[in-house]
Amino acid sequence: LVSLVPVAHAQVTPIPTLTVSPQSPFYIGDTVTLSCDLQPSTGGEFLWYKYNQQFQRVSLKAVSNKTVILTFHNSEDTVYQCGVQRHNSQKGDYIEYSDEFRITARVKPKPTVRVNPQSPYYTGDTVTLTCELQESIGWEFFWDKNNQLLQRLSTEPVNTNTLPVTVDNTGDTVYKCRARRRKAWTHTESYTEYSNGVRITTR
Repeated sequence: LVSLVPVAHAQVTPIPTLTVSPQSPFYIGDTVTLSCDLQPSTGGEFLWYKYNQQFQRVSLKAVSNKTVILTFHNSEDTVYQCGVQRHNSQKGDYIEYSDEFRITARVKPKPTVRVNPQSPYYTGDTVTLTCELQESIGWEFFWDKNNQLLQRLSTEPVNTNTLPVTVDNTGDTVYKCRARRRKAWTHTESYTEYSNGVRITTR
């Protein structure tokens, strides 16, 4: 005769997961959303923390929602963490913490303009201007011609990082570019500063 004895399995307590949208890199002026997720959801109050320079956990007391929206007004290198406060008969009140998440917000890179081919230029020549950024992911580009946005001068939007130009006989023409974070990467419009101007002079 064989008897079956039930085996008690220890129940694993779920811990919250902290996610950030959009993903890095982060720049001054960007706005991001921090989310604290708990699966399966077992109730409880969400808590948010960041660490100071002494790496001491500091509570964001005004925040008790599942999500937090951050706008980076200065460069920073900050570690964030969320938690869920719960209660049971054995532990009483206790907090389950997520893993720590480090956010580094930097100054936006300044674009540079590269011209191909190099001067001299003659009427009718075609040159290609390229707006370059060290960080090339998540940007759209805008071109100015003599301090006027090219998108307003033509029926086609000019928002790529290359610009073909046909040299005319109007004399000196100055081109410059700047870049904007795509909406998928930030919740607010966030531009770089302008590149230095590139002067195209015909002969």
